[in-house]
Amino acid sequence: MDNGFYKPQAHGRRSARCADVQPGCAFRNPPFLPLADAVPRPLSKFALNSIAELLRSAPAVRASTKRQRAWPWLSALCLCAPGLSLAQVADAPASAGVDKLRLKPAKTLGGSGQGEAKPALVLSAKRLNSRLDEAMQAEGEAELRYGDLLVRAKSLRYEQVEDLATARGDVEVSRSGNLFRGPELQLYLKRFEGEFLNPSYFFSLTGGGGHAAKVTFGGPSSIQALDGTYSSCPVNEDGAPLAWEVTARQLDMNFEANEGVATGAMLRFYGVPILPVPVLSFPLGGQRKSGWLAPNMGFGNRSGVEFGMPYWNIAPQRDATFTPYLMSRRGAGLDSEFRYLEPEHAGKLNLAWLPNDRITRDARWALNLDQQGTVGQNWAYKLRAERVSDDDYWKDLPERVKSQAQRLLMADLQLNRRREWAWGEGHAYARLQPW
Repeated sequence: MDNGFYKPQAHGRRSARCADVQPGCAFRNPPFLPLADAVPRPLSKFALNSIAELLRSAPAVRASTKRQRAWPWLSALCLCAPGLSLAQVADAPASAGVDKLRLKPAKTLGGSGQGEAKPALVLSAKRLNSRLDEAMQAEGEAELRYGDLLVRAKSLRYEQVEDLATARGDVEVSRSGNLFRGPELQLYLKRFEGEFLNPSYFFSLTGGGGHAAKVTFGGPSSIQALDGTYSSCPVNEDGAPLAWEVTARQLDMNFEANEGVATGAMLRFYGVPILPVPVLSFPLGGQRKSGWLAPNMGFGNRSGVEFGMPYWNIAPQRDATFTPYLMSRRGAGLDSEFRYLEPEHAGKLNLAWLPNDRITRDARWALNLDQQGTVGQNWAYKLRAERVSDDDYWKDLPERVKSQAQRLLMADLQLNRRREWAWGEGHAYARLQPW
């Protein structure tokens, strides 16, 4: 007996008398616990009261016979104490289902582990001065790294309380493939908000760039340039004008929305201004974008001067172009083109609509359809058709007729099917051409 628990020898003797109990199995009646599971605990209030009651019930003994009469009670006390202590750990299996506290591994140091981890800030330079938890001053080839942000300058100061970095002298900022160079920068690192004076910039996402009097960073995906330029043409080493360039009083670029907006813009061709635009919207990435296209102009003896302004509306698998136009002799009309690309069908539909021709006093139109696809099992089809409102349409509005023989408007439907067998293959073909 040791510290109120049975020694391993006691278990051995018990298992020797129980043939059906294998080593390591729990005993029954009484429920002995393995030594490894019996953790010493303080005696409960019930156990202490039981021992005190047992001592009070013992008869008084004389000093001369104390050793002879007290040993039965001491033996009973030693036998009862382990059982009372064991009763306190007998309820341990009831809570065995409760998960034990475990330490979970983490790749970053932090408190609760909730939210995004703050990137480490690394500042290097030839000379560094630091005041603990206040500010750091770097002089000479200073370099600051904060996540994917890299700032280089001759002189750089970082204020920890405000999270503000101030750089001067050959400042270069690189982030997410975008590069800015200029003389002076103020930037709040975590929010990526601040100002850059007289910078040049390059955006790897679009392959374009330019320069501005001031660039304001409004977050990780928002940039505003005042008195700025933008062009996707390579910069000429000799300073010659670019093939095309947009200059604007204000350029707002939102990379998350893939949209750039130029206010007070001017389109220049080799330095020569050719098209002033109050507001110009353009995509920043390689994706297409809905919006107004370049205008078109024409002249004819029968219709006079024509001016059209196309608008392009787009979806991932289809697009539509609407071109309102005005003819000096015939009036206003609308040209439209609808293109679609579906898993089994693809085609193009053109509709020209002149609601009130001021010369003929009629509504006039032209319809052209070009479609192809598959139907059923291995059946392929092609359909081309063109129709106009009247017989004189090809003379009055020839630019809207697609047929090579303008007097003969053909409809052409083709069907074919291809089959393969072990001994060869076969083709079925049908064609219909009404005029």
